[in-house]
Amino acid sequence: MASPHSSSNPTGSNPKPSATPLLKFSVQFNRKEGITEEAFTTYMNTVQMPRAAPVIKKHGIVKYSLFLCPSPMRAAFGDELVNQLDKPTWKMTEFDAMTSYWVRSPDDLRALLADPEWEEKVTGPEAEWIDMETVVVLTGFETTYVEGGELV
Repeated sequence: MASPHSSSNPTGSNPKPSATPLLKFSVQFNRKEGITEEAFTTYMNTVQMPRAAPVIKKHGIVKYSLFLCPSPMRAAFGDELVNQLDKPTWKMTEFDAMTSYWVRSPDDLRALLADPEWEEKVTGPEAEWIDMETVVVLTGFETTYVEGGELV
């Protein structure tokens, strides 16, 4: 799969990235109805992530992260977008969380998803916590241009 970045930078608007961009797959999801945000956050951080991380590592995934989107934060920033920043058409996400996988090849993620241990330890148990009807998957390239406050 070709990278969306060429070796030249005709516009000069962004610095040239220092490394080949990784493929990023992100999964946005909501907790099941009846599960509180507090219980969901505790489950994701203390049960699900520790259970998932070793299986992910086994398949050479470059990076894996959890991004929680608490409703008070979504409400506050959503209100700010509309009322203070004059962005009435912008919409704050309605998802409770997102996990992201950075891989060198789609085959790395395919191998993870095909692993019976992944089903047993991760996707099977999480079905009790996650609303599988509202899951959204995003995929694309991610290239970092500023990290740690420095251009890369």
